[in-house]
Amino acid sequence: MKTLKLTMQSELDVFKCSVCEKLVEIIDPQGVELSCCGRSMVPQAIQKAKIGMYPHSIIIANTHNGMHVSVGRPLHCMDNEHRLLWIELIAHDKIHRQLLRPGDFPAATFDVIAESATVRAYCNNHGLWSCEASDFRLTPSVSSQTRSPRRWFGSNADMNGSLAKQCLFNCRQ
Repeated sequence: MKTLKLTMQSELDVFKCSVCEKLVEIIDPQGVELSCCGRSMVPQAIQKAKIGMYPHSIIIANTHNGMHVSVGRPLHCMDNEHRLLWIELIAHDKIHRQLLRPGDFPAATFDVIAESATVRAYCNNHGLWSCEASDFRLTPSVSSQTRSPRRWFGSNADMNGSLAKQCLFNCRQ
């Protein structure tokens, strides 16, 4: 049985079993050997989320009490065969993760206020996606006294809910 010995990997790397598709995230990579179902686990490459019309675009919004993150334009499908497993926000040396199930909206709201953050999302078909909040010009929260409770970042903001309608249409095709 072959095992994968981690030596230079960094924490938070994600590995997947090629047989049963279980995921493992590394918290402390020192001397770890990863195998599952008799095979070495496969490291998941981190793909940089693009701005624009892509299924894995990451949209970040400041709210008056935290951050709202959604994935995809149109919104990412959330059916049994193709969905996001989780969305996480890494800020102030802490990880905040929202697990998602089939049928959930591909979004998460975190009660975290930060000027910079990393957002990661894992798609069961296309792997791990990431972006730095500064890539989307994240700024301090909008005051709750302003007319709009949210300020959206990235080029794929959904101000009128039309992306939710597109998501339902695309997932059923």
